[in-house]
Parts: sequence; structure tokens; C-alpha cells
Amino acid sequence: MDTTHKEFFEELARNLDFWVERITQNATDPSADLKRTSYPSAFHILQQTLTTPEQRAALRTVIFDGMSGLLHSVLVGFDGGTQLAEKFTLMITTSEGVRLRPGLHEFFVEYLDITGRMPPPEE
Repeated sequence: MDTTHKEFFEELARNLDFWVERITQNATDPSADLKRTSYPSAFHILQQTLTTPEQRAALRTVIFDGMSGLLHSVLVGFDGGTQLAEKFTLMITTSEGVRLRPGLHEFFVEYLDITGRMPPPEE
């Protein structure tokens, strides 16, 4: 994996990390600052419900699963694996003209695993 791909995947992964932690904290910490959410009442309900460390860890895993799945789906779109490809294809090109190669959705999952971000699989 070349530097351009690593930097792209790291940017995606940092954003994933940020939002997983932010949502987990907002949903489990009664002292969380909810000024930037449009749904504070939903977070307040979860804060009262998700009180054990196991519940918090499960929520974090579920959020990670959903958000990484969304990123995976977006990258599948860039790789031409959706119905959009019947109309046109999307390409990611750097300002230096370097085009990211197909397979982004597979390489991103691999990157998450290599960097230790993937939760351990359930047995």
C-alpha cells in the first residue's frame, strides 16, 4: 500500500475514531456536552439506559460497525460496485494527479485491521 493510500485511509480512520468516540461518550456520559447534536433527548434516554461498562463497550462496537459499514459502502461506490456505475464512475484523484486505485473498500477494511482499529470478531 503506497503512501497516498495510507494517508487517505488514515484520514478516514481518524474521522471514524472521532465520531465513534463522540457518539459513545454522548450516549453514555450524563455530563457530555450535547450542544452540537440535534437530538439531545435521544442521548439523554441512552445515558439513563447504558450504565454498565459492558453496555458502553457494546454500544461503541455497534457504532463502529455501522459507521465503518457506511464508509465501506461509500468506497464501494468509488470502486464502481454500485448501481451508480451503470451511469458513471467516480474517481478520487489527488491535487498532484495521483489516482487512487480500485479496491478502496477492501484496502480500507485491511487498513483498519492493520492499525488495530477493528474490534475483535465474536466467536
